[in-house]
Amino acid sequence: DATITSWRGIEGAITAAKAGHDAVLSPSPTLYFDHRQGAGDSEPPGRLDVMDLKTIYGFDPVPTEIPAAQQHHVLGLQANLWTEHVRTEERAAWMTFPRASAVAEIGWSTKGASDFNGFVDRVIPQMARMHDLGLNAATSTFEVKPDVDYTPGSGSVTVSLANQAGLKMRYTVDGSAVGAKSPVYAGPFEAKLPFELKAEAVHDGRGVPG
Repeated sequence: DATITSWRGIEGAITAAKAGHDAVLSPSPTLYFDHRQGAGDSEPPGRLDVMDLKTIYGFDPVPTEIPAAQQHHVLGLQANLWTEHVRTEERAAWMTFPRASAVAEIGWSTKGASDFNGFVDRVIPQMARMHDLGLNAATSTFEVKPDVDYTPGSGSVTVSLANQAGLKMRYTVDGSAVGAKSPVYAGPFEAKLPFELKAEAVHDGRGVPG
């Protein structure tokens, strides 16, 4: 009649369920929110392995290794935030949200990892609500990351842009604010030196804070 919390990976939950015990999945590193959400300088301190929003959403709450007849033994999920690297309430909120929203959705719904784009559509309005409530939710998923390839003496660079959510991006290279008429990123482009890059992810025609 024991209930197992499986935190050293998922193997404990699989073994428990097969043996007829209930289990809660709480595996490290995937559901340990003390891992950083990105590798950029804007991320607060945390464990070095990156556990981004898409990785959390892609976690399977019922491992396929558990036979159908024993899957009812999986009671649910638990995410954890250890705070030896998280010294303030603001950082704790950043590390927790919106990843906790992903855990809630995969735990309570039948949507699979293939619905990540739909999850992004749903979580962006929630992010706005969190902001209005003063909750410092992480924008790591929507932050545009530039990569610059420079050949000495060429007078220009090749710029590539990406964001974790896979959203469309707009950019400028003259330091001006990004707007609805700014170029849409379609692939690596050349920029003459010197330049000042500004870029943002776009969702439903609007810029997403990142």
